[in-house]
Amino acid sequence: MIRLELYGSPVLRTPPPDVKTFDGPLRAQLKRMRKQMRLYDGVGLASTQVGWFRRAFVWAYQGQGGEACNPQLIDISEELDQGEPEGCLSIPGLRASVFRARAVTLKAQRADGEPFEMRAEGFVARIFQHEVDHLDGTLFIDRTRGLERARVNEGLRDFEISRTVRA
Repeated sequence: MIRLELYGSPVLRTPPPDVKTFDGPLRAQLKRMRKQMRLYDGVGLASTQVGWFRRAFVWAYQGQGGEACNPQLIDISEELDQGEPEGCLSIPGLRASVFRARAVTLKAQRADGEPFEMRAEGFVARIFQHEVDHLDGTLFIDRTRGLERARVNEGLRDFEISRTVRA
């Protein structure tokens, strides 16, 4: 099992370098990440969340899924969704309303280095934005505002206290 990095870990705020080598070890790491994501009932997992410093993430939702190496979001819609609740495996138990672009196009490479683009709307667009944010050192909580931000800050204090008590 791969150890999950939790809120407060500096690796979650450290953007990793691009994937340069597309080989067996890369495919094996992405496979371990997919297994870890399923184990925790997640829909996405970025490399930084498991302390692996390459620009990559895995995702799965309603029978769709895959991996994205060196991902970029292009053609980001100006239309926002309704501020749906979002969570993160690195901050278990905390959810917050985050406004995201309703649709995006993901430009990335597969595990074999083959480039691809994928247009996504709704929840899959949210997954892509959340995971690319991770790779940029941004957490979903950074995107909260106003009263929601105050509620998140309180939840983070509770999370930090519970984490300290367990340690």
